[in-house]
Amino acid sequence: MKKTNFLLAIAVMASMSLISCNGNGENASKGSGSQAVSTEQTAEGEQPTEEVKIEDQKELTCDAYTITVPEGWKASSRMVNNSCNLTLKENPHTTAALNTAHGTVEEYAKNLEGRGAKAVDDITVGDKTYKVFMTENNERANYEAFVAYGDGLMTYRIMPGGTPMKGDELKEVLLKNLNDIINATALK
Repeated sequence: MKKTNFLLAIAVMASMSLISCNGNGENASKGSGSQAVSTEQTAEGEQPTEEVKIEDQKELTCDAYTITVPEGWKASSRMVNNSCNLTLKENPHTTAALNTAHGTVEEYAKNLEGRGAKAVDDITVGDKTYKVFMTENNERANYEAFVAYGDGLMTYRIMPGGTPMKGDELKEVLLKNLNDIINATALK
């Protein structure tokens, strides 16, 4: 009887593991919203530690970089293939998308120019100079910054959400947000 109960308990734990991972490890890393992640693995028989919701995570890390979530910002995605998103809820609501890319600084700049983006002042942090481009549409601005990293690039994209801000006021705040995100990132 004890052996049957033990096997039943193992089967329940295994099925719960599959359900929480959507059946495989790849899908488990693609969650968003209020899904929670365990802060550490547990040994057999121990209770799992408290889980941390995505929006409560203070640091996101991958092979290429680590970002310490700046004050006021919230993680809005898990780290997947060197890519993550953060959100700032205050006006103007802003989304930051971080990623790595292939190619050179020149190729990336040419691609952005081909999409109508214009080069603006670079941002220098430590010994790295980030190229910054802006795309403007109906007094709304998006910023994209990038820097050479290893064999490719580290990229940042800053986009506003719903806000009454427009023109120069919006551009100024978005550039500040871009600076905050770049300064919160440590390239490895």
